[in-house]
Amino acid sequence: MNKTPRLSKSGIEYLDYPWGIWSGCRNLVTGVCSVKACWAKGLTSHYPKLYPNGFEPTYYPEAINSPMKLNKPSIISVGWVGDVIGYGLEYKEDIFDIIYNCPQHTFI
Repeated sequence: MNKTPRLSKSGIEYLDYPWGIWSGCRNLVTGVCSVKACWAKGLTSHYPKLYPNGFEPTYYPEAINSPMKLNKPSIISVGWVGDVIGYGLEYKEDIFDIIYNCPQHTFI
């Protein structure tokens, strides 16, 4: 079993880990954003096993504690393929609690 679900080492030079706590975006679903302008939607379509709900906003509770299990201070992106701060997201407080309790990491 993966001790850090939805948190895999990144090959991106400015980022150690993308934290896949959330995917999708209500702005795209409701038509506020253009599909042509959204690179994340294409990514979720390309990896259907990782994103079974496509770009429909989805929270992955199994990933909430993943940053706490990293020993080395790291740069972690939050919601790499979704809008974590957007309207109506019930789990924002859980995400911010983890960020607050992991001062050794830099969250972007």
